[in-house]
Amino acid sequence: MTQRQIQAEETRQKLIDTARRLIGEHGYDNVSVDTIVAACGVAKGTFYHHFKSKDDLTAYLCSVIYDDLEKQLGKHEHDALEKSLSWFITSWYQDVNAYNLHFARQALRAYTQSAASGGNGADMSHMEKGIALMRRLFETALAGGQLKPDTPIDTLTKALVFSMQGSTIYHCKFADSFDVMGWCDAFLQQVVAPLLKPYRILKD
Repeated sequence: MTQRQIQAEETRQKLIDTARRLIGEHGYDNVSVDTIVAACGVAKGTFYHHFKSKDDLTAYLCSVIYDDLEKQLGKHEHDALEKSLSWFITSWYQDVNAYNLHFARQALRAYTQSAASGGNGADMSHMEKGIALMRRLFETALAGGQLKPDTPIDTLTKALVFSMQGSTIYHCKFADSFDVMGWCDAFLQQVVAPLLKPYRILKD
């Protein structure tokens, strides 16, 4: 990577970090592209070199959770399935909790507006990535003899990721009264554990 490319990547990351901080502090509608570039000390054209719009940047911020999980997946995918799923799901909810309501509400708004205009909703690639990452945990467990051969991996991964994403609606609706990490603990105990039980191969 050349020095120019390094500087460009550093600028892009600065835009991302600054936008995340400002939107987290002030809310999506109260932060403009002008606000972001002013805080970064760069020209407006620099922003549009890296992102098509503020919505484009926000969509990226919503996908970062799964990017972070992917980087760490190799350290956990060979653990017992209950342990690897607990890591995956807990880490996801910790990020949701840290990002606060502004990002969850904007993602929900984008999906609703797209669906209302006749589209299929907002970009679902981040959810598809979550399904693919969780599927890796299940496939590793199956290959390692932790699961029965007829385990419906695709169904289980989609059910879990869809449930996780759906819980953000409650986060948006009930705001500060919604205990994100309490929900996470209940989800692991009352949903994940019962779903796994019929398919686990328990070793002596």
